[in-house]
Amino acid sequence: ALGGNNVGEMRLCEALWPDTDGDVAHSAFSVTLHRLRKLTGHDALELNDSRLTLNPKYCWVDVWVCEQLLNNCKHALSQKQVDTNYAMHCIESAMQLYNGPFLGNEDEQPWYIMFRQRLHSKMLRSLLNMCAHLESISSCDRALELYHKGIELEPLAEEFYFRLMRCLASYDRKAISTYIRCCNIFKTTLKVSPSLATEGLYKSLLN
Repeated sequence: ALGGNNVGEMRLCEALWPDTDGDVAHSAFSVTLHRLRKLTGHDALELNDSRLTLNPKYCWVDVWVCEQLLNNCKHALSQKQVDTNYAMHCIESAMQLYNGPFLGNEDEQPWYIMFRQRLHSKMLRSLLNMCAHLESISSCDRALELYHKGIELEPLAEEFYFRLMRCLASYDRKAISTYIRCCNIFKTTLKVSPSLATEGLYKSLLN
């Protein structure tokens, strides 16, 4: 959550033992590090100048791999000649690792909220960018699947509903049912209606 590289001991102590005095927190840090090294091996955690690093030679971290896959997808989509299959491989592999918000089953703590939000936003943006490319090459069937995945990950991300409706424009009933689903979720959760753009698309489908 704090990067995994050269994270200061004081910063870790403030995150893990926020109500503990300095000397007691330092002692807790030392004991915890000793126990963790016994479990993972001494070389997995490097401590230099009171800064702790997860050694990538010995530590495989799912969120690191997930972020790298998303970066690879972004890079692939930015090329003049897009390797669509490779970009799809990256986004699909990232989704296999990403099963929802980081530490989503834990009580919220300030030290990981920013990382959770950043990774979640990065995943959603990557899905939207991949879908936009698929639509541009008339591969709407593959885009539809990813739009549904995006809605599963973030039910309140209206852009996924809007683009899904647009993709389904030739299938009026499916597009309209997507709008109804969007309305129900927004009204139940946020007590608001979808945006004017989404409502406008819905009205055009009715006509």
